This record gives sequence, structure tokens and C-alpha cells, in this order.
Amino acid sequence: MPIDYAKAGSDMMFPDRTRPRQWVLLWALCTAMGAAVVVLLWPTGRPAQGPQFWFAILAAPQIVFALVLGWFRHSYESAYLAALYHNQHREEYLHRLVSRSQVPLHIIASSHCVPSPDLSLVDVLHPGKVQLAARPVRMGADLVRHSPLPEWDEELNVSKQEGADATVLDRFDVLLEKLLNPVLDTLVALHRHGGRYAPEIRLINGTSATAKDRLQQLRRVLDANGLTDLDALVVDTTSIQSLLLADEWLDREPSTPLLLLATQLHEFPPKESAEAGAALLMVPDSLALPSDVHSVGRLHRPVTCPLSALTEGFAEALRAGSTSPSAIKRLWIAGVESDADAAVARGLADAGLTQLSDPGSQHHLDRILGHAGAAAGWIAVCGAIESEDTGPQLVLTEGGDMQLAVVYSVARKLESDVNV
Repeated sequence: MPIDYAKAGSDMMFPDRTRPRQWVLLWALCTAMGAAVVVLLWPTGRPAQGPQFWFAILAAPQIVFALVLGWFRHSYESAYLAALYHNQHREEYLHRLVSRSQVPLHIIASSHCVPSPDLSLVDVLHPGKVQLAARPVRMGADLVRHSPLPEWDEELNVSKQEGADATVLDRFDVLLEKLLNPVLDTLVALHRHGGRYAPEIRLINGTSATAKDRLQQLRRVLDANGLTDLDALVVDTTSIQSLLLADEWLDREPSTPLLLLATQLHEFPPKESAEAGAALLMVPDSLALPSDVHSVGRLHRPVTCPLSALTEGFAEALRAGSTSPSAIKRLWIAGVESDADAAVARGLADAGLTQLSDPGSQHHLDRILGHAGAAAGWIAVCGAIESEDTGPQLVLTEGGDMQLAVVYSVARKLESDVNV
């Protein structure tokens, strides 16, 4: 679950010290008032002299002053020590929370499918190469501005000729194959190590209505590639939102590698939508990478915040990503409505990320590809991983609340670029 720093509470204020001048005034008051009270209360029948009289006149007020001083000092020391220990424990607790928030998932392989037959993902997302266009929908004759994946008729025809069941084989099967093929070697390498290195698979699906069918299709693709014993589940977006699956995985005990598959296909595409898919094979930081497996990037713990609190969200995401505002050079935005542009700009300025206000530093996936639904945020992560920028990059997506995460890439071009 997201790190809740509010549980640490706030700093306890230290008590104000009493100034020496105030103590001098209190001593003078006790001395004068004490002497006056003794004179007024001294029995009229007793002479105003002798040890008892002078003790009452001189010593008794000093004893009263000492008792008052001791009581104030005791109260001050108690309040001071309470604040000191509270703040020390709070700092230790916050340090543990920050350390926990900064543990990343190492991405060891990634792939994607987007509506582009001849361009890599980074090239597709280059400003000006808009993939959205008015096209006929698959089921009907209406024209809708969207960007679909190919029909893959050739792949489906080959499968039918090889005896596949035409009633269940569809574009989703082909999409899974295309997402799995680039990460398959790394997946098999982890699988060979067994034990805690055996990956678990989570397929993010847009609706729970098709979850059972999607799981069967996923199992069929895994079985065809000799991965019959891997644990696989379908997660619909109503139970967990976009990037928060990574947050959930970071809290799992015991930790295991995760193959995340996020797909979006449409029979009746909404306006400004896109069909796409992403696959990321990730290993928690607590697991040492085998010698034959190498990291291609890191995904740090995502954070959530309402649109009105983006400034705090940016700050928390940077803290989780162990970076500073000036180090961020790219912002990947996916699944965020254009109505939020003004709030995003204000949040960037207030968080000290003014360099990201430059249009050249922002990649708006929805305006180029279209809204990729359940896959939108993960396509953005793939874009950050497959870019040539090795510094920290920021991903912003929406799933109810705004979600932000810091992503690091390595200084090499991945071989897992998928062109469909």
C-alpha cells in the first residue's frame, strides 16, 4: 500500500524557556510579598524579633521561591524531554518509511505493442507523429477517431491452419504472444533458477467480466512456451489502479519476480482511444539478480494524490525516487485528461520542476497514441525505460487519483522494441 507519512504525525514543539529577567522578578516578588505577609500575619502579642521572626521574614519566601522554581523546572524538563523523544522517534520512523519507499523494482526486460508498423516506441511518441485518426470501427461502419492495433489476420490464419480452435483464438492471443516473445528468454532464465526466482504473472484487464476468458488465453500462451507451472492471475482495474500494482508488489512477503502484462483492446473503441499492450519483467530489490540476468532500469514506488495536491505528490514521488527536482529531465503523461493541464503546470512550478514545463520535456501519450486504458501508465513506463535518457524520469498517469513514479533507464537501447 502507498507509504503514509501522515502516520508519523507532526513535530512536537519544545517548551519556551523562562528568561532570567522573569526569574529575578519572581524572586523579588516572592521576597517582598513574603515579608509583607509575615508582617501582616505575625501575632501581635509576640515581639517582632528573634530567629523565628527573621526566618519567617527572610528564609520562608526563599523556600517558596525555590519550590516554585523547582515545579516550573520539573514541568519544563518533562515537556522538553517528551518533545525531544517524540521528535527523535518520529525522525527514526520517517527514516524507516523513506528507506522503505525508496526500494525499487528492477526491470530486467520490457516489451510493448502500439499502433505503429515501422517505428520504435520512442519514435512513435515524438511530437508531431500523431497516430490518432478517424477510422471505421471493427464492429460497424461508424468512423471514430482512435488508433487500433492491426487485425493480425495472417497470424490468426496460420494458427487456424495449424489446428487452433477458431472459436477461442482471437487478437488477444496474438497480442500476448507479441508481448511475451521479447521477454521470453529472460523469463525462462529466471524460471530456471526456481524457488523465489520463479516469476509470478499478473495480467491487468479492463473489466472483471472477461477475466476468466483472459486467464484461459494467458494460460494457453504460457503452456505453449513451456511455462505451465508459473502462477498467473488476472487483475481488473476496479480492484487495483494502474501503477499501484507495483506498490503492492513491493510490499509482498516473500518477494518474487513479477511479469506484468497490461493490455487494452476494443470491439467498440471510444473516441480518442488506443489499443496497446505492455509487458514488464521486474525483480524486487531484495532479490539479488542472477549473473545471467541484467537490469535495464528501475521503477520506484508509485505514489498517489488528488489533482489538487499535485505539488505534494511530485515531492513525495521524488523522495521515493531518491532524486531532486533539478535532476528530472523528462515527464511521461498517460491517461490524464486535458482538463488537468493547468493543475499539472501549477504542480510542476510549485514543486520546483519548472524545466518540465518545456513542451520538449513532456511526452503526452494520449495526444499521440490515444488513451490506452489499463495499459496507459505502463506504456509510459516502457517509454521511459526505452528512452536514451539515463537520468531519473517522471511518469504521471491517472487511475481515480493521480499516480506518479520515478523511472530510471540504462544507457543502452533495448532489444525488446516491438513493432507490430
